[in-house]
Amino acid sequence: MVTDQKHSSDSTYSKQEVIRYTKKLAQIFRLNEQNAEVYTALSGENRALKKQLEDYHFQHNTLERKVKRLEKDVKSLETELEDLNECIDRKAVVNSIHEIVPLLIGKKDKKFEDIADLFPNIVHLNLYNSAEFSDKTLNRIAESYPNLKYLNLEEYDDGLITDKGLYVVINSCHKLEYLSISSYKEFSEIAIWNVIHSCPRI
Repeated sequence: MVTDQKHSSDSTYSKQEVIRYTKKLAQIFRLNEQNAEVYTALSGENRALKKQLEDYHFQHNTLERKVKRLEKDVKSLETELEDLNECIDRKAVVNSIHEIVPLLIGKKDKKFEDIADLFPNIVHLNLYNSAEFSDKTLNRIAESYPNLKYLNLEEYDDGLITDKGLYVVINSCHKLEYLSISSYKEFSEIAIWNVIHSCPRI
């Protein structure tokens, strides 16, 4: 009788152990499944990041090669410019332009439009004894050359340049250091005063 009770107790204990063991195995399996899912997801992200890194590395190498080619081209251009500078006398070119511009100004102001387009950065303009021009010419000079420093309008007095044309020039060309207009008798004292006031460098 005692033996049967002991056997029954041992059997119950063994069943409980099996149940606990089974539950633990189930938990372990679930954890393993979860770990497997996480590992799969992380592996996918890792592969994607690795692919992006490879793409960035390829792009970097491509850009680096392009930069090297550009640097080589820039050096080549610098060499060509140095050679060009040795062949050109800048002072002679500037002097030639100063001589050519007055000759290009014909008897009609319309021709000055072509001159302004050809020589957009003139700071020295000598129209001494040039062909006729008028207030319209001075308007175009003011519009085209706001950085003008030298302007010689001597030896031409045909009444086509008035205070109005002079006002336009001095109100635009504030950097003027030299302005020759002594041959013009029609300019008023007010116009002369405005020249002095607007162009203090003269």
